[in-house]
Amino acid sequence: MGEPEPGAYETLLQAVRTGKSSDFDAIARGSGRRLTNPQAAYAYCLEGGDPQCFACPPAPSFSSPEMAAEMAEMYWLSLTREIPFRDYSTSPPIHQAAQ
Repeated sequence: MGEPEPGAYETLLQAVRTGKSSDFDAIARGSGRRLTNPQAAYAYCLEGGDPQCFACPPAPSFSSPEMAAEMAEMYWLSLTREIPFRDYSTSPPIHQAAQ
């Protein structure tokens, strides 16, 4: 039914409280399988910037001018995706899109 068993949920809460790997390995699951990587949320990137530093702005509202511009760009991309780059200078759809 999709509802957690109280005992299994308690093992998850215990693991989160202690932060021990052994407690994460002991999280009860009904299927008998272990979680693949229960401590992935605690990972930190050693190369480049940390992903938490690169926030993505929220999408514009559906009725905004920004969304209309993005949709127009997507429509032109779909109309011109089959045109080879070598034909850009002579292609009427490319000239229309550039105006």
